[in-house]
Amino acid sequence: MIRHLVVAFVVILGLGISLAFIPGNTELTLMHMKNREFELARYQFAEQFSAGDRSPSVSRSLTDLYVYFGELEKAIEVLKSFVEEHPGDHPAHLVLAGLYRDAQRTGDYIALQEKLTRKWPTEQGIRDLYAQYEVMAQTENQLQTLKRLVNRYPGKVNDHMTLAYLQANNRDFTSALDTLETLETR
Repeated sequence: MIRHLVVAFVVILGLGISLAFIPGNTELTLMHMKNREFELARYQFAEQFSAGDRSPSVSRSLTDLYVYFGELEKAIEVLKSFVEEHPGDHPAHLVLAGLYRDAQRTGDYIALQEKLTRKWPTEQGIRDLYAQYEVMAQTENQLQTLKRLVNRYPGKVNDHMTLAYLQANNRDFTSALDTLETLETR
């Protein structure tokens, strides 16, 4: 009798423990993605996202799948929603900026780059922002961004020369001379 109770207890315990190893919806969907069942994975991730799951695994995977299928606007909407709920996720912001750039949404790209370089200033981020201002012929923004770049990362001679040129072009000869003198003394 005790033997039967011990066996029953072990069986019930084994079943209980095995329930913990049954994958959930997100894990199953990730398995579909790993098995290259992209259509099914996209559908399931979209369902989870629509149901309110804004976790990194769902949001980023759905974004990747939308990009894979060439649906940049949908990818942007998903990642934008994720970034609103996770404002401290720097890599997600960078991916969103890349999606804006790829979708040729220049205004959104510049606005996000401005936000990123304020919150997480990096040399590359500031250079990217400067390049966009240059393409858009926004001279005043170019000047301010290049000044910021030269002040934060003074190592590149070309940056100083370009800044001095832009300042002189704007008839700010005193600032241009100061920039060149700073370059000479460093």
